[in-house]
Amino acid sequence: MAYGVVQIIFGPLGDRFGKQRTMSVAAALAALCNLLVSQAPTLATLVAARVAAGAAAGGVIPLAIALVGDAVPLQRRQQALARLLLATLGGMICGQCLGGLIGSIAGWRPMFAGLAVSFAACSLMLYSSRGPVMAAAHAAQAVPASVVEGVRRVLIRPQVRLVLLCTAIEGALAFSLLTFVPYRLQAVHHASAATAGGSVALFGLGGLIFALSTRAWLRRLTLRALVQAGGAMVGVSALALALSPAVLIIHVTNVLGGFGLYMLHSSLQTMATHMAPEHRGTGVALFVTALFVGQAAGVAVGTAFMQLGCGTTVLATCAAGVTLLGYWLGMRWHDGEPN
Repeated sequence: MAYGVVQIIFGPLGDRFGKQRTMSVAAALAALCNLLVSQAPTLATLVAARVAAGAAAGGVIPLAIALVGDAVPLQRRQQALARLLLATLGGMICGQCLGGLIGSIAGWRPMFAGLAVSFAACSLMLYSSRGPVMAAAHAAQAVPASVVEGVRRVLIRPQVRLVLLCTAIEGALAFSLLTFVPYRLQAVHHASAATAGGSVALFGLGGLIFALSTRAWLRRLTLRALVQAGGAMVGVSALALALSPAVLIIHVTNVLGGFGLYMLHSSLQTMATHMAPEHRGTGVALFVTALFVGQAAGVAVGTAFMQLGCGTTVLATCAAGVTLLGYWLGMRWHDGEPN
């Protein structure tokens, strides 16, 4: 929650003071907050420090996406964003594995102390590695008078509203599946918690496969074809979760769904970096906010209907909706601009 809420603050700050400098400050704050977590004397202070750490970390990845938009031409941007996605997914997987290992050997306090050291090192590298390309990119930005003014300048553009709407729908219909998979497997197929959790991890595996093969796909498919194919793959995964009697089929289609999810999402990321070039930090911040809001709404509404016994209907709706989203968005994207 904290990570999502602060996006609207970090984005305009990145446009005003420079994205890499803002990322450096955010990483330094995350280092301090994780150090406080490692020394927390009570549960209340632990939770407060974790909320602060989540908020501070919110100033890193979205601004990194915007930074890629500043530094890489549109024709090569999706491939660069896929590399960033590979780093993000790889970090998430390694973090889960190493966190559990370190926590079981040394306890949770050293684990968060290690996070603090890592964030501090990243902050120093970000601060010391600002080059002429980044300086020129920041100089080209139109600096708003205030956060509110920066957001207003971005939202008045129809193409921005289109991308944000599609991103919110993607969050509600596609990213919500990450919550529905374990719920469905345990409620309908009586799978163990380990099996249900492992099935969700297969989405990440599909995303990694896409990130590793992005260059090949970009050579073969246009951006329109990518979003349409990605939406269809997620739709197949959701439909299998709704109708398949075999858990193995669901596992296989989850890999396909993860591949399609990140194919669709990386395409939307590329659109988000291009929809307001002179206010790119603010635009990407709004993109991330729309994704979080959409996912939260989708999970809340979908879970409520699932508890009423309408799980198959919810998943079939997700399948049809995300497939149509990909098709419609592909038809609206022309010559590098959403129309």
